Amino acid sequence: MFSPLKTYKSTFFLFVGFFIISSYSQAQEVTTYYRYFEIELRQSVDAGKDLKSNLFGEKPFQIHATCKLKNSVVISVPADYPKRVHQIEEEIKNSLKTVISEDKIESLHTIKALDLESFCQ
Repeated sequence: MFSPLKTYKSTFFLFVGFFIISSYSQAQEVTTYYRYFEIELRQSVDAGKDLKSNLFGEKPFQIHATCKLKNSVVISVPADYPKRVHQIEEEIKNSLKTVISEDKIESLHTIKALDLESFCQ
């Protein structure tokens, strides 16, 4: 019939098994999402030479891709960066002004992550 010892024993083994399985499996991976901004320039810019890796200082912005055919640069910004899109665009413009004169910047706009696959084609 009903045996409390068997019930507790089964529950204990289920709990231990669940703990072991959950400790070895990585159910969730940490994923970082980004916003992307495309900067279209009036003339070609060599990202390695003209745009320094420390261009943005302490900000978490990064040069994601460049395209010499389109004279464009894509900047990636973590999605959890606590500012609105127009504020981020201003920060990018201000950082670029230190390296590139403002008249070389034709436009700055957001770009969808899906569009990155065909960015320089």
